[in-house]
Amino acid sequence: MMAMNRIKPKIQQTLFFGVLLVFSFFLLGWADDLGDIKKKAESVNTIEAAFTQERHLEMLDEPLYSKGLLFFETPSSLRWEYTSPVRSVLLMEDRNIRQYAQAGADMVEQKGRHLKEIRIFLQDIAMWMQGEFDANPDLNAELQAGRKILLKPAKDNIIAQMIQRIELRLTDSPGVIESVRIYEDPNAYTTIRFHDTKINQNIEKEIFQRLNLED
Repeated sequence: MMAMNRIKPKIQQTLFFGVLLVFSFFLLGWADDLGDIKKKAESVNTIEAAFTQERHLEMLDEPLYSKGLLFFETPSSLRWEYTSPVRSVLLMEDRNIRQYAQAGADMVEQKGRHLKEIRIFLQDIAMWMQGEFDANPDLNAELQAGRKILLKPAKDNIIAQMIQRIELRLTDSPGVIESVRIYEDPNAYTTIRFHDTKINQNIEKEIFQRLNLED
């Protein structure tokens, strides 16, 4: 228990960076260069998807499994919700970010340093949402064969302190990805697989504003 408490802040920090980064990847489709990607991104206005997540750590015999839902609307509204095994919700609208996590029978709003760190990345996220993946010199993007995209942080920056690399697998449908794998090191990584993805469907504003949609 002591060991898990020590690694919890790092896990949370890395996963939230990965979560935000994932939204930008849905704007990718088949493209020959980064200019093509930016052009294709202009046609995507909303995204809905379900996802499964596997968290692998060297100290654990079995991966940690989670399931959830995501909603996104340009230019900067998103909802990332874990539905199991423990519910948590991240809401972002414009520059306003709120995070809630289940504590017993209640959903408690989360405060602290990690929310400030998320805001640091938002300027980059806004660029990525427009398909501008080469605008940040701290991240190097490479299109590879086999519907794969590799992202590696440049040396000596804040991203390099958190992750080693990110591997993307695309489907054959423009605007839809199959999976994202985020490596912190060779023995610690997170894999997120998406399914039931819908592009450019109408999304009610309440999705990005309300914690409990059934209220």
